[in-house]
Amino acid sequence: MKKWWGLVLWIFVVSCKEDKDPDVAPRLVSATQVGEIKKTEVLALAGAALGENASFLSGFLKHDVRLYKVTYSTTSTDGRSIEASGALVVPVGATGSSLVSIQHGTLFNESDAPSYFKSGTESLLGIVMGASGYITALPDYVGYGASKGEPHPYEHAAGLAVPAADFLFAVREKIKEEGWAWNNQVMLAGYSAGGYATLATQKLLEEQYPREFSIKASSCGAGAYNK
Repeated sequence: MKKWWGLVLWIFVVSCKEDKDPDVAPRLVSATQVGEIKKTEVLALAGAALGENASFLSGFLKHDVRLYKVTYSTTSTDGRSIEASGALVVPVGATGSSLVSIQHGTLFNESDAPSYFKSGTESLLGIVMGASGYITALPDYVGYGASKGEPHPYEHAAGLAVPAADFLFAVREKIKEEGWAWNNQVMLAGYSAGGYATLATQKLLEEQYPREFSIKASSCGAGAYNK
């Protein structure tokens, strides 16, 4: 009888090991608050970009937001450890927020990367989402922001997905550090080159970290998925 209990225990231990996601080392290097915007100002910013079409947003913008530039560790396509960056938008006073990761489209100027929060860029979408109650992460990608000295891996699946996933781990560390209310759900979104990056990131998370993040929804628009 004892040998059977030993066999059962061994199977249980092995099963637990095989069922666990790979160990994840800390990713967060720093997270610096670079601004705070009132919800009324968010509507004004949206109005400047969208004109009268922005009026429908007034019912959704319920929170002031805090803006952060996050620096984190990740891996380049040739296997080197490097530092990259991204933008993080946090709604003030929100409870039970989902985490949204927005992968930006093609950039033609390095200064348009999300962590610069430059007017007229895709970072506005992150600000609007934040004011709507979502903790919103926007990775710069390798080649922009803190990693601007590196070549940008344009539409290279692993070169986009690995830093995007690492950014989510870094953001999760910051959420835990600050005690922000997060419901443990993750949503992914991106359009064009961002659509490709989003689908690559979703695939990586599902295959390598299925228990680290609960993907609630993914919107991958107009990406070149199968050239």
